[in-house]
Amino acid sequence: MIFKLIRRNISGKPFRFLLTCSAVTLGVMFTVGVFVFTDGLRATFGSIAEDIDGDTEYAVRSEVDFGDREIVSAPLGDDVVDLLNNIDGVVGVQPQIFKFGSVPIDGDGEAQTPNA
Repeated sequence: MIFKLIRRNISGKPFRFLLTCSAVTLGVMFTVGVFVFTDGLRATFGSIAEDIDGDTEYAVRSEVDFGDREIVSAPLGDDVVDLLNNIDGVVGVQPQIFKFGSVPIDGDGEAQTPNA
């Protein structure tokens, strides 16, 4: 009984049936596409994060004031570097200063701007 009704509706209005099938197909395609895209992004940024600090388990930093936009920490002293190197399990110590938003200057002290 229900199959007769379905067959009659499909044969009576084939364009409506075609549009409904295409709408469902496009909806499924876009949903799967979004899932594949986000999964690819997650894998890419996950591997980038692992590459950046892959072998680093701990980072020792000096204190930076809250809200400081230019993150500049004071360099670690030689005594701290030696102390950290003498700890069992420490493979190496790399004292570094990270500064974001720095602007290069020329010999006269003028800020250099990139050529556009």
